[in-house]
Formats: sequence, C-alpha cells, structure tokens
Amino acid sequence: MNTVIGISGFARLIGIATLGAALGCGGLDQRTERKSGAIVNTNDPPSTKLTLGAGWSQVPALPAPITPSGDPTVLAADYHTIATFVQAANFGYFAGAGESVQEVSWAEYSGDVFVTPAALARLPTVHLDAGGQQEEYFIVVGRAGGSDQRMYWSEGVIAPATAGVFSPPTPVTFPAFATINGNKFVDPYGYPALAGDNTGNVTMTYIGLNASNQPTVYAQVKPFNGNWKARVAAPALPTGWTLVVGKSTIDWGYLGSSTIVVKAKKSTTTSFFRILFNGSTFYDTLGPAQWRQLSPLSGSPSIDSDAAVEWDDSLSAHTLYYRSGTKASNLYEASFTDTSFYEAFKQLIGSTTTNPAFVGSPSVFGGINLENSEHWILGRDAQSKMYMGFMEEDGSLSP
Repeated sequence: MNTVIGISGFARLIGIATLGAALGCGGLDQRTERKSGAIVNTNDPPSTKLTLGAGWSQVPALPAPITPSGDPTVLAADYHTIATFVQAANFGYFAGAGESVQEVSWAEYSGDVFVTPAALARLPTVHLDAGGQQEEYFIVVGRAGGSDQRMYWSEGVIAPATAGVFSPPTPVTFPAFATINGNKFVDPYGYPALAGDNTGNVTMTYIGLNASNQPTVYAQVKPFNGNWKARVAAPALPTGWTLVVGKSTIDWGYLGSSTIVVKAKKSTTTSFFRILFNGSTFYDTLGPAQWRQLSPLSGSPSIDSDAAVEWDDSLSAHTLYYRSGTKASNLYEASFTDTSFYEAFKQLIGSTTTNPAFVGSPSVFGGINLENSEHWILGRDAQSKMYMGFMEEDGSLSP
C-alpha cells in the first residue's frame, strides 16, 4: 500500500488564472476553477497532456561509481534552496542541495544504511549561523534492514551558500540517527513518509501490521523540539477493499490537517482513498473517521506506483501524481480538494528530446516559490538517472 500526506502543492497549473478579484468569488470549487483552470479554461481546451514549465532536467549524478538504488526524495527547503536525498545501495543516504537542479552537489549524509527511501520534512527556519545568515533545517527518517528493522530519525541542516554554492546537507548531531521506538518492520511494511506543519510539528505515516496481523495505516507525530508520540491506527478501508502495501508519502495543509492517501484494490480494480489526521485523531469532513474514495478514476491510465500528493493553500487544492507503465512520459496528475478530481488525469510532458521512462514512484513538493516555480516533481529512470521538472508559479500564470 502507499500512503500519501499532503505537504503543499498543486500540479494542474498550466493556464492558471492570476489571483486577485477572482480570489473572493464563488464557493470553494468555483474559486479553485478560477485560480487553477482545473475544471474549465477556454485557453486550455480539454487535453490528455500537460507540458512542464521547462521540461525535465537531469539531476547531477552521484560521485562515481556510486549509483542510486531507490526512489529519490525532493524537499524545497525555502525560497531559493532545493534538497534531494537518495538511497545508494550499501552506502548511506546521499544528500544534495542547490539553487537549481543543475547545481545540486552530492555527499554521503551519514554511513547509516537504510532499506527505504528517505522521508523528508522541512522545519521552520529558526537558526542563524555565526555570520547571521539563515540556515535551513529538516527531518529525515529511514528504516533499517537486516535484524534491526527499526525506524530512525535525524535532524539535518543546509548551511548558507558560499558564493552562491550550497554544500550538501549534513546532520546536526553525532551520531546522525536515533531510533524512533522499538517497532520492527519486514518488507513490504514500514515505508515512512513525512509532512511538517507551519510550526514545526512533523507527522509520519506508514503501513504496518496490527496486533491481529492485519495491514494497518498508522500516523505518528513528533512535536517541534519534542519527542515522538505514540502511533495512532487508522480505521479499516471500506468492505471489499484491501491495502496495496508499499511506500508511504505525506503532506499537510487542507483544513489545517494532514491528508493521507493510500492505494487499494477490490478484485481487479485499483483506486486511491484519503483520510484526514489532525495530529491526534483521524477524522472526516462528513463525520466519523473513514476512508473516502477519490473519484472519478474511470478511464484513467493504470496505477503502477505509489501516489505522491501536494497541497497548495493559495489554490485550495491537492494534486496527486502517479506512474503508469514503463514507457516514456509515464507520470500523470490530477487535482482535487476533498474527494473529487476536477478533471481526468493528464500525462506530464517534458520536451521532444527529454521524456524519461520513470521507474518506482515520483516525489513531489509544492507551495513554496522556489526560483519562480512552486511545484516540483522528482523521479528516477531504469538507468538510475534522476530527473526533475516543475510547474509554473501560481500567481504569474495567464488565464
């Protein structure tokens, strides 16, 4: 199963109307339509494709002969810094930072080896270095393999740039990682995902086995500068649906809560479900806590990866991404606020020369104006090359 929590972002952005008078018009769905063009846009007629702002850009390779061995993760640390983490087989996580994709430089974050992709969440900027320059802090979580099988967390920092160049992120403490608790997980369980709120509280979600040996979605919170709280189990899916167990992902923003999305199957049908978590309990906008199916998905390309979700406050909408198949240009996206997608899923298109065939699951981040782009997508192809693309800035797009 895949779990996704919304951080901040929105992918259906080409042709977005500039904000302003439309911001206060109509209900929630009408405002989303006017700001995003997701429902109707006369200058963007119905299409099955969505062109990225500047195509796909290849991320610099890890130091030779090291190659990525898992899905990479992207984090927009602030308005001018992008950070990336990736697994590297028997090495620890490799981390990179830069003002643009091409400027990312890599180094091993620590020698600790984990079997899951890095889960990342940004923390509020509350630190200045000795020279009074702003430092960017974040949290990273991974799960160990072998006989250990526990989850570990680390607080990291991106130091201020020197002559416009950012050094790779580094741990704040030594040793870099500490255990979250004594819970152990065996594949395919225990793939964490993180999302942070505006005050530095971080929520983690993952799938594990409950006391009855049933796959269960859990949420667990780490208050800002505090200790990890006990995990909270989500209710079961509707009758007939079963979790597709695997990687989790997470975001925060809708109704001041985390939105968790999972992939599930019923006979030969695959779909996505969402639930809300307010930091202590699961709940729903219609009453008792429950999983709600995201719809419609009829006619959409096959779902062949975990979901990735972002939330954007200015657009009042989530955008969900996933991979379908193994051919070129195989990432798709669509947007929703509560449970209904505003349009059919669209294929993300780069350029005539660079349209990767991605493997694994994408990573996304949105809601921060990073170098005039607010919505970032990162993935890896079968040759272990990493590519990043972006959607246009919310406020500068034309209707």
